[in-house]
Amino acid sequence: VAFGLAKVDTPARTKALELLEEYPSLRGLEKVVAKDGIKAILTLRLAPVLPIPIGLYNYVYGVTNVPFFDFAAGIFLGSLKPYLLDSYLG
Repeated sequence: VAFGLAKVDTPARTKALELLEEYPSLRGLEKVVAKDGIKAILTLRLAPVLPIPIGLYNYVYGVTNVPFFDFAAGIFLGSLKPYLLDSYLG
């Protein structure tokens, strides 16, 4: 849902795009996520400590140019590890 909302032209999306333009490091991250979407999303999904809440990442991915398939595949594959580990440990 957050990914789709980030694609809609809202004041929050406009502000996020302004931040991307203002900071070169964020532009670099956006290019990496757009180019290697599945790998970047999977890496962040498997990170044990995240700087922002996991739900906010979906909005961040929506602001970038990552394709929906890469987003969906990265989230799905990254979600398997915690679910399988929780099931195994009971």
